[in-house]
Amino acid sequence: MKYEEFRKVVEKYPVFGDWVFELTKTNPKSLRNNITDWIKKGYVIRLKQGLYTLRDKDRNCRLSSSYLANQIYSPSYISLEYALQFYNLIPERVNEITSVTTKKTAEFSNSLGRFTYAHIKTELFSDYLSYNDSGALQYLIASPEKALLDFIYFKVRKVKNIEANIFESSYRMQNLEDIDCTKLIKIAQKYKMRKVVDLANTLVDYIQEEWK
Repeated sequence: MKYEEFRKVVEKYPVFGDWVFELTKTNPKSLRNNITDWIKKGYVIRLKQGLYTLRDKDRNCRLSSSYLANQIYSPSYISLEYALQFYNLIPERVNEITSVTTKKTAEFSNSLGRFTYAHIKTELFSDYLSYNDSGALQYLIASPEKALLDFIYFKVRKVKNIEANIFESSYRMQNLEDIDCTKLIKIAQKYKMRKVVDLANTLVDYIQEEWK
């Protein structure tokens, strides 16, 4: 199959996988060989094994890292440092897309970025929001409160000798005036871990003292 024929079939799709064989009605083995060749030529980008996208100029839609994060490993939603940056709750610029998933912990790197996924229990896979990126593609990201609690669960609770002002001194939390403290504590209780609840209360004390 020639690349131009293939492009016309898949250009409207942000990403594509093995289901493309049915669309093109081409011998799977032959098309796999074609795709391998097109990857070498830069026409096709491999996102992970079995998932691809066309190069920018051949695709009808724009891709964002946020949309790709959900597609590369699903189910997942963006959280942790990347979500905290998204809500401007930390001053640092974060390039790596950090997500949580009910699947096992994993990470993927490709020419469009690095994507990491931390495993979370199914009952904690909640409190996320849906947004559209600049290309009108939908992606899921933790609410501000859930992003903070995922960060506490995966990062802060593992710190030894936690100081009372850790959220200010170590993580430089900012712009916390719109955080719903009642919601924060309610979500924290879902983790069923004393340390998570205690740290959530510490964060609430900091928010109410400095930001309310």
